[in-house]
Amino acid sequence: MNGFAKNSEYCFFNTLLQLPGIIINDVHVEESRIIIMAQTKEKYGTCPLCGKRSHRIHSVYCRTLQDLPVCAREVFIKLQIKKFVCTNPRCKKKVFSQRLPSGIRRYSRRTGRAEEQLTQLSLEVSGRKGSWISKLIC
Repeated sequence: MNGFAKNSEYCFFNTLLQLPGIIINDVHVEESRIIIMAQTKEKYGTCPLCGKRSHRIHSVYCRTLQDLPVCAREVFIKLQIKKFVCTNPRCKKKVFSQRLPSGIRRYSRRTGRAEEQLTQLSLEVSGRKGSWISKLIC
């Protein structure tokens, strides 16, 4: 089973993911996983050093995030992230990545809620048992 309904039904996935600021472009439902192709809504980036807004795109890269499983299927979000050129000539930061929505931490490979569930699981059970259970649910 490959592909899914278009635009109007992506609203369901937006609600499910709970990631404001993300636009879903496509959803691929496979036998063992769901892959969600998405991008951020922002058309500009704000330099983390000088605070100047930039609309000048340097490049785009894809970051894969794992989310909580749905109906015994792994969920992966392939998120397109833009890199911008800082247009302030006095700023030391020449290229920067756009900031992500609040549910996604910098450098993280999981969504905030998936990270939270894994942390809670590791606090509740021992190392080996936690590893075994996490493979069952994630």
